[in-house]
Amino acid sequence: MSNTALLIVLDFPPSNTSSIQRVVSFYKQLKHQGWKVIVLTAETRIYRNKNEDISYFGIDWNDVHRAKAFDASKDFSFKGKHLSYLSLPDKFSSWIPYAYILGKKLIAEHQPDIIWSTSPGPSANLIAHLLKKKSGIPWVADYRDPLLYLHDPAGGMIDFVHKKVDSTVVKNADLITFATSAVADKYSSYYKSEKSIKYEVINNGFEESNFHILEENITQVNAENTSEKFTLYYAGALYASGRDPSLIFEAISKLKHKNVINEDNFQLVFQGSGNGAEFTELLIELDIEKLIRYLPPIPFMDALEAMIKADALLVIQDERFNLQIPGKIYEYLRTYRPIIAKTPTNSATGQLCKLYDGCLICNNITEMTATLKSVFIKGRQQKETRNLDSLTRAHGANRLVEIFDSITKDDL
Repeated sequence: MSNTALLIVLDFPPSNTSSIQRVVSFYKQLKHQGWKVIVLTAETRIYRNKNEDISYFGIDWNDVHRAKAFDASKDFSFKGKHLSYLSLPDKFSSWIPYAYILGKKLIAEHQPDIIWSTSPGPSANLIAHLLKKKSGIPWVADYRDPLLYLHDPAGGMIDFVHKKVDSTVVKNADLITFATSAVADKYSSYYKSEKSIKYEVINNGFEESNFHILEENITQVNAENTSEKFTLYYAGALYASGRDPSLIFEAISKLKHKNVINEDNFQLVFQGSGNGAEFTELLIELDIEKLIRYLPPIPFMDALEAMIKADALLVIQDERFNLQIPGKIYEYLRTYRPIIAKTPTNSATGQLCKLYDGCLICNNITEMTATLKSVFIKGRQQKETRNLDSLTRAHGANRLVEIFDSITKDDL
């Protein structure tokens, strides 16, 4: 008789956020290893970015059970504002009572051997705690990122509530998994009085099968990124605090005015980064607005294709996120393209980059200008040599299966 796992997760397909890749890989590997998997997640109505091609995900939808949920910032707002307590511990907290009721029914029906939940948002871990408290079933809590009070305090009630949530997780989870060693060390240090805390690190990684599909059948789905120009490509959000592109803009300006690059031979493409309105004045001042392009979000596989087609890739992970590693960098590494990383050398992202050829860390204008010039002059070079076996999602998912097997055996 197979073991059964109850996965509690807010974002799940057809949600098209980057965070679902970690969850889906765990789901598939558990199924592959013979586990029965039950997914407790939220109504799809709250997902702002969806991939309507649900066949892509490879999910058995009979495994998926959805609880009623609301987005406080939309559903409970008046003239664009809502009561702040409705977003505690996150703006989807309304699903907690519905998910708890549904979770009790699923536990009664399927008798799971283990509960797994993932954060952020913290509401999923609170639901898992309530269900563990009710059922006594072992619970593994997953942290892709730390809650903000540990590295970027907002102050007030939100920090108070997040500390309460984390304290509850640390005291009551049977084991905690983290996406980076830096986050694991931070939690271990912060909660050092909790001598019984157990944790493992399972990085986000990349899905090798996705690259096999694309490399065997590169299409023109993202034709806008196919260009005779040298293309430096960035996927994801931009903002002045934490992912600020100003340094790369300044380097581009310097190279343009030295006649190294121009609008005919170079472009920096931002995908899914908004329209860049907050940087318009800077681009005009630097006289590089024609070298920068902003493209809308695209489905995950199309984004991977754009990475493969690019000449080089850009990651921006400023000091605010020193403990974290953006999930996309694993896909970046797997393209074997050069990577320009604007990040502190001592950050978690910087420490990862130092391990691999062609992953170039730049943290000031001199380094950025010299690196960009060097990468541009080399052009579309041969693939970088990188041994990435330990960064596959299958590797991480197998480790989760081992953890589950160990906990359930110990519980016999």
